[in-house]
Amino acid sequence: MPQPRSGAIHSRRRALGLLGAAAGAVLVAACGAAAAPTATPAPAKPADTSKPADTAKPAAGAAGSPTPAAAAKTSSKETQFTFTARIGVQQEHYDAFAKTFMEKYPNIKYVPQHVPGAEWAQKIQVQAAGGTLADAIWMPSIGLFGQFAHKALLADHTPLAQSQNVDLKVFYPAAVEGLTREGKLWGIPWIVHPSRIGLYYNKPLFDEAGVKYPTDKWTWQDLTDASLKLTKRSGNRVDQFGYQPGADMWSIIIPIRAYGADYLTADGKKNTIDTPEAIKAIQEGVADLVVKHKVSPTPDQVEGGSPQMFASKKLAMFQSGYWGASGLYQFAKDLPWDVAPMPLQPGGKLGMFEIDCNSVTKNAKDPEAAFLYCAYMGSKEAGIDIAKRGSVPGGRPDVWESPELSEKPHHVVFTKVLATTPGLLVPANNRDNEYADAFKKGLDEVTFGKEGDAAKVVKALSPSLQAILDKPSD
Repeated sequence: MPQPRSGAIHSRRRALGLLGAAAGAVLVAACGAAAAPTATPAPAKPADTSKPADTAKPAAGAAGSPTPAAAAKTSSKETQFTFTARIGVQQEHYDAFAKTFMEKYPNIKYVPQHVPGAEWAQKIQVQAAGGTLADAIWMPSIGLFGQFAHKALLADHTPLAQSQNVDLKVFYPAAVEGLTREGKLWGIPWIVHPSRIGLYYNKPLFDEAGVKYPTDKWTWQDLTDASLKLTKRSGNRVDQFGYQPGADMWSIIIPIRAYGADYLTADGKKNTIDTPEAIKAIQEGVADLVVKHKVSPTPDQVEGGSPQMFASKKLAMFQSGYWGASGLYQFAKDLPWDVAPMPLQPGGKLGMFEIDCNSVTKNAKDPEAAFLYCAYMGSKEAGIDIAKRGSVPGGRPDVWESPELSEKPHHVVFTKVLATTPGLLVPANNRDNEYADAFKKGLDEVTFGKEGDAAKVVKALSPSLQAILDKPSD
């Protein structure tokens, strides 16, 4: 991930400068007014309106009223582009919108080259090494995005946005910031979320135990107290766990930030999980719950998954992202449940602004055609549709604030948190996956219940994490 990206929290000032320069990016240009699509029928063609905002406020220079569409500059030549996403909900969404895209642009053919989700990271790297990447690809902002941008495997989207007169101001500024590395824009925002900040809870189990439901005022002590009351045992066997934390790095970042600490310095160059507050967060937010109190299952004690344990009354609370609701709608549709924000300590912060994007690749045969589709997928209609399909809402305030999504209580909770979520923070040298893998493996001692002293584990792990950050940019 490029230079000033500084691997770190991307500066709002830099992104807003880009907004003014690029003047746009949903193919607001590719839009015709129509009703928003439902989860299953073919989607409506994207409309032209938007309500730009800063995570919570409008972006600088953006009007609060609907923005008129710009005229897309397209050629009438017959052309095509290939596109890669993950098979499943993503594939269905992209393919459905490709149909309306090709109706809008009959001279452009969309050729899908989707891959299984479990194989995506490996396949995309093999394709990159072999020069066989699709003309455009789906990319998450954590993981491989920084590497692909730094190596210029993706196209610079700034001139593409300028040439197509698209409007970047319809997106959350934090989304554009997160996709801007070394002063260049490397993708068009598709979906955004505040990370794994959801505390999903089983209402009947709370009612049976006489425990009050979680609120946005909860601290980690409140979560611990409730978990102790909600855990049921038969001798040494736990029949019902009070709370299940996430065991990966991106989940553990949540309590670390909630305690006022962080996992990296703001420039993304130094490991900071060995600071007193970060160690305290891992101790109280993970280790004590798993090892000391035994109110949280280890990964090998999880039966099926959080939603399944939730539905079978073996789990009262669990940590997840926006997508956690999808599992509950599938496995616990008849069970009363709700979600609250994860606990927050005084002076702490909640979540991390994550983005998934659609990017034109460097060697695209017709980058303009591929870009036109990437921008088209940044429409309000596409952003609502993917949320209805069980994924995460689009990268625009008018998607997150839409009445049809706001009918779901869980959506309202995540929308409120998103308004104050701090920006994306990843390693400056783009070694997101290497760092996250080492972080998780090092903390497996805690999450698997083998070691209850977080300080001991963190101090042993920190040198290897810093060694990864000290490597050259990948």
